[in-house]
Amino acid sequence: MVVCSERITGYLKSLEDETLKEYSIAEQARSKGLDPEDKVDIPLAVDVADRCEGLVGASVPEIVGTGISARIRELEKQYSSGDWRVALIIGAEVAKNKFFTFTSLEKAMEAGVRVGLAYITLGVTCAPLEGFIELKLKKRMDGAGDYCSIFFAGPIRAAGGTAAAVTALIADYIRRECGVKEYDVQPDELNRYYAECQDYDEKVSRLQYRPSEEELKFMVQKLPIELNGDPTSQLEVSNFKRLKRVETDLIRGGMCLVLCEGLCSKAKKMIVKIQKWGESMGLKYWMFLQDYVDLQKKINAALAKPKTDEPLSLVKVKPNAKFIEEIVAGRPVFSHPLSIGGFRLRYGRSRLSGLASASVHPATMRISDDFIATGVQLKVERPGKACAISPCDLISGPLVKLKNGEVLWLESEEDALKYRKDILEVLFIGDILFCFGDFMENGSMLVPPGYVEEWWREDLNKALTAKPLEEVQKKISVNIGAVLKDPLRIKVSLSDALILSKELNIPLYPKHVFFWKNISVNELKELVESLKKADLSKQILPLSVKPILEKIYLPHKVVGGELVLSKDVFDALLVNLGFDNGFKEIIGDNALDILNKISGLKLNDISGTFVGSRMGRPEKAKLRHMTGSPQGLFPVGDEGGRLRSFNAAS
Repeated sequence: MVVCSERITGYLKSLEDETLKEYSIAEQARSKGLDPEDKVDIPLAVDVADRCEGLVGASVPEIVGTGISARIRELEKQYSSGDWRVALIIGAEVAKNKFFTFTSLEKAMEAGVRVGLAYITLGVTCAPLEGFIELKLKKRMDGAGDYCSIFFAGPIRAAGGTAAAVTALIADYIRRECGVKEYDVQPDELNRYYAECQDYDEKVSRLQYRPSEEELKFMVQKLPIELNGDPTSQLEVSNFKRLKRVETDLIRGGMCLVLCEGLCSKAKKMIVKIQKWGESMGLKYWMFLQDYVDLQKKINAALAKPKTDEPLSLVKVKPNAKFIEEIVAGRPVFSHPLSIGGFRLRYGRSRLSGLASASVHPATMRISDDFIATGVQLKVERPGKACAISPCDLISGPLVKLKNGEVLWLESEEDALKYRKDILEVLFIGDILFCFGDFMENGSMLVPPGYVEEWWREDLNKALTAKPLEEVQKKISVNIGAVLKDPLRIKVSLSDALILSKELNIPLYPKHVFFWKNISVNELKELVESLKKADLSKQILPLSVKPILEKIYLPHKVVGGELVLSKDVFDALLVNLGFDNGFKEIIGDNALDILNKISGLKLNDISGTFVGSRMGRPEKAKLRHMTGSPQGLFPVGDEGGRLRSFNAAS
């Protein structure tokens, strides 16, 4: 390790020495006066603080060397690196002439916004110089003073939606600190915003998020600053032209991007931060974003009615159809909002997944006709707008119905390749693995997951603290230590699962529980009645209950007009239905709650939340090579051009 550390230190030192050498040569060349400028434009920077000062210094040279970078480092120690409050405070201090005295309040505030935006974007994009282009102080209609108008251009897209939205927050914080009044939006201006965003989306470039009229007008009415911009198109807005306080009738693309893809799209993410420190920073009034998020949820929920029967009406999670709007022809929809059979949400990470990167089972990729491949982008109902996909073969794969009526789980990529030509219907597409960080980063509410093996392991481990491990181990065949260490690979038999459940008072092992929330109480009664009449020694059920078995994802075959179940599956079904207790009377409003009463066991909901999804941009999956890299060093894909599947990290 010491040798490795010395080599890295030496390598970094060589980079620094060579860079300084190249800069020295460039300075000598510039000093000859043969170029438009006699100095090298791009200053050297060792960290974000230096980059911010150097980047904005290209537009506002007066701030270079005034101590801004040192102050940023102080603020990072007080808060943390990347904290939005650092951008707010340093921006306000620049605007209040702490580092340099500007000729006007407008120029000071403009420089403050540039520095704040540069910090948010880590000083590596052109957005602070070419995306945010100007700040003006304009007269309120009531004559009570000036308000702040911030101008954007197309390159603000380089900042990303979140940073674009935070720019408005930075500008407003600076406005308040400098004593400038709030923006008094007028009805015609409000209508102009909506018409212009519509025109931009329809005639210029598709917006990633297009808010409804109610959403957009609510946002603009509450904003304390005016979002403005230079024309980015030769097209005029279709309506509400020649307004007194709007400088152009041409479409302002930068403004549309900040309003729609920034503030409206990222409001949920912003409110998470403002709830924590908004009051202490004097930004409590930005809590209007919570009202906006509530309005957004209400509108999106009204657009989407989950394709469910009685059971999911009990779920409090509301469907969101935004991901499915304006789908491009040729890109498939895999599941509708909250629809049974869609991706089951599973919390966790594989070694290939992370923020905005989810995992699905390799068999799911194959039965999707290879539309889903490693690197393909999916638009999802939650937690964020989209995610890149990678494979993980330790989560649940799909359940399919074959042309001969057989229903089976596809537990490997090989199974999927073997059966996919015979698939008649995909009853359940499988799990999608999202990490908690995705929900936190997007400010998305955590929704109920299905009860899976890793959750059962936690219950088992907790229960074993009250009962000696050795005492329990004597009664079962599976090694408890192995299960606790690797619950996804070590399977627990039904007999062992029953003993553990009864001895330790924990829920039944999830692999032996079915998706009971997918059916109604009447369907449960029908299934129980059919079992009462069946010959239980033969593991055979009448064909009439096949739709019910398909809904609860119970594998079976069709032989001679009857349903044949394997012994393990049939025994698990009898256990779930409380056969040992003599099929008690079914009374209640929810199938799972009823079974918890009559089975004598704890049966947790393994359905959880189904997530709607569709294909985003398939070109994201293209294998990329760096210029000059030997292609022979890269793994070769299989017949679909996709890398082979990977296991999850332990």
